[in-house]
Amino acid sequence: MPALTPLVSAISMDVSATLVGAGFIYKTLQITSATNASPIVLGFSQPHLYTTTASVTITGVVGNTNANGFWLAKIVDDTHVALYSATAIGDQVASSGNANYVSGGQCQTAFADGGFVIGQVRVEENIDLPRVIFIPKKSAFSSRSTPSLRGPSLPNTLAAGAGIRVYVVSAQGVGYAPTDTITVGDPDVSGGTPAQASIVVDSGGHIIRVVPTVIGSGYKNVPVVSITTSTGSGFSATPVLDYNSELLAQLQQRGIFTESVTFEVQVWGAQSDGPNYDDDFNAVQVIYQQIISSAWLLASGQVTPGNGRWLESTPSATQVDLRGHVFAFDLTIDTPVLDQPLQYADPQVQPEITTTMQGSDTGTNETGWTNAAPQFTGQLGTGNSQPANIEPGTK
Repeated sequence: MPALTPLVSAISMDVSATLVGAGFIYKTLQITSATNASPIVLGFSQPHLYTTTASVTITGVVGNTNANGFWLAKIVDDTHVALYSATAIGDQVASSGNANYVSGGQCQTAFADGGFVIGQVRVEENIDLPRVIFIPKKSAFSSRSTPSLRGPSLPNTLAAGAGIRVYVVSAQGVGYAPTDTITVGDPDVSGGTPAQASIVVDSGGHIIRVVPTVIGSGYKNVPVVSITTSTGSGFSATPVLDYNSELLAQLQQRGIFTESVTFEVQVWGAQSDGPNYDDDFNAVQVIYQQIISSAWLLASGQVTPGNGRWLESTPSATQVDLRGHVFAFDLTIDTPVLDQPLQYADPQVQPEITTTMQGSDTGTNETGWTNAAPQFTGQLGTGNSQPANIEPGTK
């Protein structure tokens, strides 16, 4: 099972989606094209300046609406990227267009490089741009193990489907009042909990943020968001679905092997309106906290953050250039390595599990009970029969 790059990419995607949804946006690019192909290739009106596979939020594309959403964007050239999603085991899956591009659309990201950078890259730069660098420091690969409980666990209590953790505001509109109410569409799965949210309105009547108040559950498709208002117009927002119960169950599976990887994570931060020697410390703190939060979500119970320290952008810089807006901390993640990667399945599907036992006299496996018929159907060997080494999901 792949470990380092997919793991960092997954955390990068979650951190970027959450920060963009909360208004921490470093760059917005205007989209000029979106191919009706697989993968979808976006074109921009200016160079994107990404240096790594970017974690991007796409909104407002008309025509080829499959381009809207949250993606890993692979660099094609200076003004084009290709869109991919990621599975639970780290494989990248190409997007597919659903119509010809008509107009509009914007691409937003939270970091200067587009996503997290891996390795000793840009460590010595004397800048304050929002940036995160994951530097692998050590790794330990061990045999059969269960996940550690060093970090907080995330109970898998969601109904089939997912909740809504972030709302990406694509148009703030005008003329809205704080008393206006927002309504989120109903879940797709019977028994799901409807999501609820509130709005934050500035003095000009613009909706600058949508805050989840009830995450909800049971959503398989992105619901429609509407506002009850008598004076406002022009607002639009796209919900981002949380991880569903199937994926959470997979993330908490017992590993056959475990690899513990320790990264030194360096975080730069800057306000969206440019460097500010006071507030940039707060921006660093926001990113640092979100990295740990996303890592806990993606590797529940298997993440250990270490103590952090403030660094200088350039150790040899003069006193005038020393800003101290770089925060470094250790992050150890126990990565489960499965004997057979688990694939996605509809949460409504009930698997048939057959347990086998091994006869001590013959050494052969014999059929035991199944979840459909909990009784022995095979003749056990004579003597003391010992159960075989059974792993979850074996037949």
